[in-house]
Amino acid sequence: GIYDAAVDLGDRTVTITHPGSGHTTADLVVVAPATGHADGPTVVFTGDLVEESADPDIDADSDLAAWPATLERLLAIGGPDA
Repeated sequence: GIYDAAVDLGDRTVTITHPGSGHTTADLVVVAPATGHADGPTVVFTGDLVEESADPDIDADSDLAAWPATLERLLAIGGPDA
């Protein structure tokens, strides 16, 4: 997408992308592909788009209507094993 950026870390290239609004209108995720092992996982760092230990923090910059579709895009970005 227009908001994608690639960062070469030497042994891998990570992608930084804006999958859509949710917790805020400026949410970013970082996708780190596996290296070294063919069956290694892709890791997706989601920040506040995904809350594990509490209810999501909703504020004036949150987009509740867009959040579910953004989460669906996250699932597609990371693939079935992320």
